[in-house]
Amino acid sequence: MKSEEMFESTELTLTTRREFMAGSMASLALLAAGSSLSFAQPAEHGISDAVFDRARERAADLVQRMTLDEATQQLVNNVPALPKLGLARYNYWTEALHGLNVDGPITSFPQPIALGCSWNTDLVDRVYSAVSDEARAYHNQTGRGLAMFSPATVNMGLRDPRWGRANENFSEDPLLVRTMGVHVTRAMQGDHPKYLKTLSCAKHYICNDTDSDRDYADAAPDRRSFWEYYVRGFEACVREGKVFVVMSAYNSLWGIPCSASPFLLTEILRQRWGFKGYVVSDCDAIGDIYETHHYVETPYEAAALAIKAGSDLNCGRTYSRSLMKAVEEKLVSEDAIRNALVRVLTGRVLLGEFDPPESVPWSGLTAETLEDKGHRDLACEAARQSLVLLKNEGALLPLDKAKLKRVAVIGPMAAACHLGGYSGRASYLVSPYGGIAAAFGKSIYTGRIMAGDYLSSSDFRGPVVAYTDDGAQLLTNIRNNEWAQYGPIDFTGKTAIEFQYAAEADGGIDVYLDARNNAPLLSIPTQATSSMSEWQTASALLPATTGEHIVFIRFRSASRQPFFNLSSFQLNPVKPEPESAPQVIFAPGCTIAGPRSQALLDEAVTAAKDAEVVLLFLGENRLQTDEGRDRDSIDLPDAQHELAAAVLAANPRTVLVINTTCPVAFEAESKSIPAILCSLFAGEQQGNAIADALFGEYNPGGKLCSTWYRDARQLPNFHDYDIKHGRTYMYFRGEPLYPFGYGLSYTTFAYSNLKLSSDRLAEGTPLAVSVDVSNSGQRAGDEVVQLYVQVAGADRPMKQLAGFERLSLAPGEKRTANFSLAHDHIAFQFWDEAKQAYVTANGAIKLFAGSSSADVRLEGQVMLE
Repeated sequence: MKSEEMFESTELTLTTRREFMAGSMASLALLAAGSSLSFAQPAEHGISDAVFDRARERAADLVQRMTLDEATQQLVNNVPALPKLGLARYNYWTEALHGLNVDGPITSFPQPIALGCSWNTDLVDRVYSAVSDEARAYHNQTGRGLAMFSPATVNMGLRDPRWGRANENFSEDPLLVRTMGVHVTRAMQGDHPKYLKTLSCAKHYICNDTDSDRDYADAAPDRRSFWEYYVRGFEACVREGKVFVVMSAYNSLWGIPCSASPFLLTEILRQRWGFKGYVVSDCDAIGDIYETHHYVETPYEAAALAIKAGSDLNCGRTYSRSLMKAVEEKLVSEDAIRNALVRVLTGRVLLGEFDPPESVPWSGLTAETLEDKGHRDLACEAARQSLVLLKNEGALLPLDKAKLKRVAVIGPMAAACHLGGYSGRASYLVSPYGGIAAAFGKSIYTGRIMAGDYLSSSDFRGPVVAYTDDGAQLLTNIRNNEWAQYGPIDFTGKTAIEFQYAAEADGGIDVYLDARNNAPLLSIPTQATSSMSEWQTASALLPATTGEHIVFIRFRSASRQPFFNLSSFQLNPVKPEPESAPQVIFAPGCTIAGPRSQALLDEAVTAAKDAEVVLLFLGENRLQTDEGRDRDSIDLPDAQHELAAAVLAANPRTVLVINTTCPVAFEAESKSIPAILCSLFAGEQQGNAIADALFGEYNPGGKLCSTWYRDARQLPNFHDYDIKHGRTYMYFRGEPLYPFGYGLSYTTFAYSNLKLSSDRLAEGTPLAVSVDVSNSGQRAGDEVVQLYVQVAGADRPMKQLAGFERLSLAPGEKRTANFSLAHDHIAFQFWDEAKQAYVTANGAIKLFAGSSSADVRLEGQVMLE
């Protein structure tokens, strides 16, 4: 859609980009005054209006005492200090998507997509209260900023699993997204009447749901989809969550870059929704206005355009380099620049930066808060609640550990503890392989430790796990100062350590215990070998050390090129395990996305044949799908399909664990493998949680937060934003691999007694809906009760989620799930383009209560008046 068509709905008349640059000030002033537009009054902030107004006055006083040049330098993410005003240097860029994204110790919780599968708002409250506690504790220790760029990601990117950042989303459903987004925002910002705990950020505003082309893509949804689907999460975060920061997106909307759109940033955000915080651009979305969108020709035109539209803070340098020029060219006023900075600095005032520390409630949080036992336990609980049981033919699960003597752990997703994007450096990482071994009282870090069995590394792209032709595993292409993390490893009784390595240059290995910011336990020099496949041994005596420790191994050299390969290491003397102990055998079988290796496949098949049960771990990691990297296919990489078929043929008692960062397609395996568990990168404690579910210590009760498709051919064009074109459970008419809201249990649940408080729903009197749910099985378990509605009319969803509640039930226990449906519930509203407003549907509304979108247990009806 052309720009002038888009602005028709904003009651502005803008015919060209040049006219906008030269003549939009009067229209924007009209919007700012709100004199001719009928919008709701600004909503009360999370703190009181009086406190907010005082904070704004303090910020305005600071800005008034700055020169214009000083003010422009304060409108980027990394700003210099202004000693004359008592302003410290500050970086507004801090990430906390599912834990603070800093060097550890820090707790890494499950990805948002995994938390979405918990369907548990209380859990989300506790998780993000812990995240914000750690953000405050880290700030107290290091001075790091408290202004976040995440969470919450409330784009609707899970409308299509090919999106590279699907892991950052809570759901494909607007109600689940908005509900989770509000709870995350409140937990991050706290409930103090005077101070904000952190500044939470709702991103990426809006329709930033493709990633490979995000810097220049144009999203052009139909108006119904825009208002009924894409805005819902942002609106709730602003109106209900009182989020203080909104991030404008890279893409354009209807031909206008999001960071340059007064329709988005002024009319909707500030006038319609009453947003009182500041807008930050994605990095560097302001530069993209001219560099990739070519919407204007120069950086100073882009800077002026963005400021006037409502972009306050520039992640990047376009503002600091170009705003003065824009003022000189009379493209933007000094007042517009200062007003933007007032909004930004109001946030820092509300964080308590300029008040005595003793008056700020979180100033007493210390480093002991970071990844403490309570937070690790919460991470394990969150991981457990995120697990989804997809299949359990013949009640193969849960497995009885007491009857198992030999277990094969197979697959490329078993050995590492994958955390996903924007993850902090957790110290207490547990891989699936490690968690399964620990369930049998064993450690994977005894005897010879393969270098590829690391838990974390200096970068998710390297060190790189590789395999030789005979299947031997190694870390390869290691550069200077890269590191890998292992453990915990028991040092009791160990007197020496040795490494098997090959190197192209002289260097060394440093060994650290428990943290990398202290002195190394020891340093071992290494010498260049004749080739990168000539293995040498480097060894050293250990200082007297006892107990279990996390081990960080750092590689160093003067070489600027990849110089080092590491095959394995071990602590001596090695104590052999008793022959009677259960055996947990690991074989990768293949790489995550590489070609078939016959040596690896043969090793896996042998392990499968010799085992009583196979635990097969398949999936994708950030090398296949990530920020800036969308997928063309959603299938598991080919070698993984071959591995699954070969292992199942060798041992029919195979359990598949889909351990992945995003939804994948595995139709053949879903039909042939008897039991399947899904874990969507469930945080630092994922290994313990998965083991608990496999061996019956925990009964999985999560439900899928998105539709899982059989293959990408079931999906519309990736860039089609019309939700009605077969997207999500609301409009998809095919047969999915697994439907939205789906998830099994080791027990069974019976639904009964659907009650409605009235047969009519009128404005002002919410409809109360209740349904009884009983645990009709033999195990305690959780059931997510889901309420859907169906509204008659053209282009209405087949079903739309209207409420949900996760219930924990003992065997034989009955509980009641209660829902309240208001007349203006989002499921009852549709956008009337002629009226430029939401209109509530009239007539008969069907209600469905059930265990998933495809598993309806009870039905009812109400007349909407």
